[in-house]
Amino acid sequence: MTDFGISETNDPRVQVLWEREGKAVTLHLAVEPAPAPQIATTLPPAPRRD
Repeated sequence: MTDFGISETNDPRVQVLWEREGKAVTLHLAVEPAPAPQIATTLPPAPRRD
């Protein structure tokens, strides 16, 4: 019989995925990447070609 589930951790971006089959337990960590920093940039206007 196989049993599985998801356990929460202290960090909301990390979860433990577990699967139990008999006496064996397999654990996997699911980690969401940190959000990329938002960088605001402005470009100078393109030169006019007449």
